[in-house]
Amino acid sequence: MKTLAIAKGELWLHEGTNSPRQIVSAFAREVIERDERSRRTTSWKHAPREQQSGVIPSSSLWGTQQSAAMAPPKFLQACFGANDQTIYYVLKVGEATGLFRQHLDEDREVRLFHRTGFSIDGLAYNPQDQRLVLGVRMHDGTAQLEVYDEDGNLKGAITGGDSQDGHPRWCLAAPAPSCSKAPG
Repeated sequence: MKTLAIAKGELWLHEGTNSPRQIVSAFAREVIERDERSRRTTSWKHAPREQQSGVIPSSSLWGTQQSAAMAPPKFLQACFGANDQTIYYVLKVGEATGLFRQHLDEDREVRLFHRTGFSIDGLAYNPQDQRLVLGVRMHDGTAQLEVYDEDGNLKGAITGGDSQDGHPRWCLAAPAPSCSKAPG
């Protein structure tokens, strides 16, 4: 039996007695590398200056703060898709949170969508109709359940109002791959 576990923001795949395998996001790696390149190539704008010269202060031109290194990517939710070779996960990189699908047998990641300021409290996959349900936190503090197709297209909200609906789970009679989230 295969299981997924999130520990300290990392996603791990466990298969029976085999050693756990870490799932790595190519998207997250690219974002971090791009941020590091950008900070290297623009660091001269924020270097300390001994004296101010010129009509326009350098802080007006370049700003006064150099941004710190981006926080490491953090997996927030994960579950299996239609089979145990497909997983869906929610990943936070910097200020953006996204929904991804990974095809384990092909070692291929598909970014379904990502948004800045997006908060997802839960994720579940329904194999019967091949849809995802996400617990989405709204800007007013409420949370609702939203249905997405396998390609990340929003089909609609199934709850709303002043509710706190955030952690969807399917209760199926047949055994299915399991999902878990470890604290951390």
